[in-house]
Amino acid sequence: MLLPLLLGLAAAGPAPQTTVPQLSVSGSGAIGQPLVYVASGLTSLPPLPEFLIFDVAVVNPPLPIGSFGDLYLAGTPVLFSLPGDGSFTWSVNVPNDAGLVGLTFHAQALGLVFDGIGGALKLSSLASVTVVANGPGASRMLAVANIGDGTIGFLGLNADGARHLGYAPTDSVPQALAAAPDGKHVYVADVAGGLVRSFAVDQDAGKWTELQAVPAGGGPSAVLVSIDGKNLYVANASSDDISQFSIDAQGLPHPLVPSVTLGGVRPTSLAAHPDGDWIFAAAATSGQVGAYAVNPSTGALTLSAVAVVGGNPAGMVVSPDGTRVHILRRSEGKLRTLAFDPFTGTFGSNVGPDVSVGSGVTSIAIDPSGRFVYLTDASTTSLEQYAIMASNGAPEATATSSTATGLGPVRVRVDPRGERAVVVCGADNQLWLFELDPISGVPTPMHHLVQRNVPADAVFLTGPDEIEYTSRLLLAGHRDSNEVRSYQLDAATGSLIDLGGGINATGGSPRGLALDRATGLALSANFTGNNLSAFDLNVDNGNLAQVGSTASVATPYDVAVEPSGRFAFASEAGGNSIAGFVTAFGTAPTLVGSTPMPASSVPRGIAVDPTGRFLVATASITSRVHTYRISAVDGALESIGAVEMSGAPWDVVAHPDGRFVYVLTRTAKRVKAIELDPVIGTPTVVVGVSPLVGDAPEAIAMDPLGRFLYVANSGSDNISAFEIDRETGGLVSIGTFAVADDPRGLAIDASGSVLVVANTAANILQVFGIDPVTGDLGIKMMIGSNGLGPLGLAVTTELD
Repeated sequence: MLLPLLLGLAAAGPAPQTTVPQLSVSGSGAIGQPLVYVASGLTSLPPLPEFLIFDVAVVNPPLPIGSFGDLYLAGTPVLFSLPGDGSFTWSVNVPNDAGLVGLTFHAQALGLVFDGIGGALKLSSLASVTVVANGPGASRMLAVANIGDGTIGFLGLNADGARHLGYAPTDSVPQALAAAPDGKHVYVADVAGGLVRSFAVDQDAGKWTELQAVPAGGGPSAVLVSIDGKNLYVANASSDDISQFSIDAQGLPHPLVPSVTLGGVRPTSLAAHPDGDWIFAAAATSGQVGAYAVNPSTGALTLSAVAVVGGNPAGMVVSPDGTRVHILRRSEGKLRTLAFDPFTGTFGSNVGPDVSVGSGVTSIAIDPSGRFVYLTDASTTSLEQYAIMASNGAPEATATSSTATGLGPVRVRVDPRGERAVVVCGADNQLWLFELDPISGVPTPMHHLVQRNVPADAVFLTGPDEIEYTSRLLLAGHRDSNEVRSYQLDAATGSLIDLGGGINATGGSPRGLALDRATGLALSANFTGNNLSAFDLNVDNGNLAQVGSTASVATPYDVAVEPSGRFAFASEAGGNSIAGFVTAFGTAPTLVGSTPMPASSVPRGIAVDPTGRFLVATASITSRVHTYRISAVDGALESIGAVEMSGAPWDVVAHPDGRFVYVLTRTAKRVKAIELDPVIGTPTVVVGVSPLVGDAPEAIAMDPLGRFLYVANSGSDNISAFEIDRETGGLVSIGTFAVADDPRGLAIDASGSVLVVANTAANILQVFGIDPVTGDLGIKMMIGSNGLGPLGLAVTTELD
């Protein structure tokens, strides 16, 4: 027990007077989750360690222990301590025991403090955490508002980063987003229409449905969901007010009475107090921040206090303890911290001097522990981190770290667990994802993805756990028996089971296959049948049912579906054009027109970029690669440009981050990279990326994480494998792996665990495991296909 030791040491005599060390804690306090304690103001002097002391009770007032300072801990029988390692940081896991819920753990640190002359053991400030059953949910998805084309993008999240799931078109100008606490609804401020749009999100399936839009005020520019998820607030910059709504069980907003409250001149930012009793609104033109009391019964707002801060306040965050409001004064490049009394609803004086943060700052976020704030700076294209001083709750005068972002960063968000940050870059259509160090808070870039058109905001959607991607079914087009068959796929074991009973492709030589994840529609390009077949796929049992009649297409070689599931495209090798279709589950694709390519092009492979904005098509005879812009309204194609690529460009695959596409050249036997401009899609061949592959290369595939690329070489009966540099687009050879006779089709499951190879002449399907670190292939299974001439392959994508 340390308590008797402290009392004994206190009786030994005085020690030099020193400042009180500060102890902070981060973490949700949820059972089974870690807490991280950090002590500041201590000095390491081996072999004397520092200690972290715990108790479940405190004394009030604290007990003075001589020069050691004040002891808050009651010294109950559960008092225990943990020695330190010189880092003044302790990670403590809360046991996964429901009996601990409601208990409050109190902690102080004990360590050496120097005053410049001598030293003394000193007790720190008190840090307390109440154990809860469930902390913040895992960040499972992201929603992105694309103000340039009126779409809302959705991405899946897990430890590997973000992945495009698709997008929803809206007839709006989406300025800002907010998500319900359970992640099941997203709310959109439509700045042009004066509306709030709502989406119901099925996180299990990774799908979304737009609900009925409701009127807000003029120029809605910020939207906020209350802490309990029962109310919605919208800051209307043009009508100088705040719209207020209740939210029903279906997630639909309903206007309160009164429907609006005054919000100052041009309110553009909203924030919630952590206890849910207060809402803050910043008015840019009048330079005011208002504190509004929340009616506990209805959620209606009543203005309680106004602070004049000036400087065009453009964003604000509230400390987790609710006593500090950090305000970004954009026009002056300053960050101001105001004291707030949550008991009276009044603002206090400034906490410390304003911090100069630069004239290009655009947004602010705070981590859940309240130890750091993060600012985006458009002038330096960076994410700036500022530590919050434990002594007064104000940010330090200089940035703790500065990390590069894309062009024009306009928004930063930190996920509810404080594990990641996302930065929205509107100037180059990029979304940057960062991992936050749990101790230092320093952001480390994970990767960045191209978005649609001028992203303006992003919001995390939480769920019970992170997304895991699986593929339970494989579809194979069998060229010589003119059928499409379904197989049960187990990526963990590599097992592949023919589910029996292929379905006729209603035409000769099915070779290109595509699956729409959103609708379950499967499309087959039938090369000698000169048509396109559509099937509804039952993802539970693999049954295929043909939908309607086939659509006429001139010798279709390949087929692709864009991410919203509304449009599909087929390369017409015999017609030198790209056929466009409108698609929907349960109905046959409707041909809406063909986009001609130059004479004698003979298009082969086509690919749609992950944002759904661009289509890339190879012209095998004229040795060019063409890029087209896809209309989000009707799917029409508009030519952007083409690049020369000698050696018969054949197949093409798009990188999941959206910056690069990779083209396989058949006669040159090389893989080449093309970079697409993230704003307008202009193609540029990446210099220096042109590795050799095997003989008669036929197909190209990439793992869904964008780490590895594989080429099927039908002439040399092997697979060429490469590692991808996500920043430069470069390829590094992993090696060559022997396969069965005549590999012509490739597919990789949604988890990136296995590669399936269709060996056409041998009538064999092979399953190879993919090493997640090296990309090496190892055989797991080989089966004879019941259909003849397996060629085109496609896998389903399920979210677990």
